[in-house]
Amino acid sequence: GYPAASFGLATAYFLGEGMDQDVLRAETMFLESYHQGVVWSARGLALLYGEVGSDLYNPDKSILWEDKFNEENN
Repeated sequence: GYPAASFGLATAYFLGEGMDQDVLRAETMFLESYHQGVVWSARGLALLYGEVGSDLYNPDKSILWEDKFNEENN
């Protein structure tokens, strides 16, 4: 229920810090926290979709989310 905490947990799942890596769970949590106002989640999604070799690798989505992040921070 706390969007910034969801972002932090999504980051941990994405990186596999202190837990098994789970990119699908990270994706879900990044999306939820982004829609709840955590702009940095867009950056997390850009990195997640830009990771070559990942099941979620998608350069188009990576660029889309990087653009969203940059728009929010300019």
